[in-house]
Amino acid sequence: MARAGLIVGITLAVLWTSRLLAYLRGLPRIRDLTAAEWSNSAAPLPRLSVIVPACNEALAIEQCLTSLLALDHPEFEVIAVNDRSTDSTGAIMDHLAAADPRLKVIHITHLPPGWMGKTHAMWQAGERATGEVLLFTDGDTIFRPDTLRRALHYMLAVRADHLVLYPTMLFNRRGEKMMVSFFHAMLSFIHRPWKVSDPKALDHVGVGAFNLIRRSAYQALGTYKAMRMEV
Repeated sequence: MARAGLIVGITLAVLWTSRLLAYLRGLPRIRDLTAAEWSNSAAPLPRLSVIVPACNEALAIEQCLTSLLALDHPEFEVIAVNDRSTDSTGAIMDHLAAADPRLKVIHITHLPPGWMGKTHAMWQAGERATGEVLLFTDGDTIFRPDTLRRALHYMLAVRADHLVLYPTMLFNRRGEKMMVSFFHAMLSFIHRPWKVSDPKALDHVGVGAFNLIRRSAYQALGTYKAMRMEV
C-alpha cells in the first residue's frame, strides 16, 4: 500500500509539474486587451447587441446595465432579460429602459419544457437582437467603457468568430477566493486557453461574463436552441 501510494504521488507530481510548465510557456500567448495596441483603430466596428439574462439580480443589475449603457461603442443595443425573477430585477430594468431607448427589456414568466432557464433567456434575446455581433454576459458583470471597442478591434484583427475574455474577479469573502482558486486550478489542468484557436486542438473555453460571437457563427451553430439543456 505504501509503495502504491508513493507511485501515485510521484505520478501526480509529474503531471502537475508538466502542466505547470506548459502553463508558464502558454500564458504569454494570451493577449492582454488592456494593452495600448488595442485602444485605437481606424477599422469601422459592426453593430453590437449585448444580451444580459438575469434572475433575481436586483443587487447587481443596475450597476451592470448602467456600465453597459456607458460603452463608447458607436452603435449598440442592450437586451436585458428578466427571467422569472421574484425580486425587483424586472422593475429596475424597466426603469432604466424608460430613460434610454438603447435598452430593451424582455420579461419571461414561463419556462417551456425541455429548456434550462438561462439558455432559454439567451435564446429569446438572440432572436430579437439586431447586431452583427452578439455579446452574451451576466447580470453581475461591470464593464469599462472601452471594453467592447477593444474586444471588437481584436476580434476583427484576428478574424475570430468567437471571443472570450477573462474578467477581473471581485471577492467579498475568503471562501469565494478559495473556491475560484480551486476552479482555476482544475481548469488549467484540463484546458489550455492558449490552444483554443488551434483547429487541431480539442481545448475550448467559455466564460459566462463575456462570450462575444458573430451572428453568422451563432446561427451556424444552431443558436442556444441547440444547447437548450446545457448548463
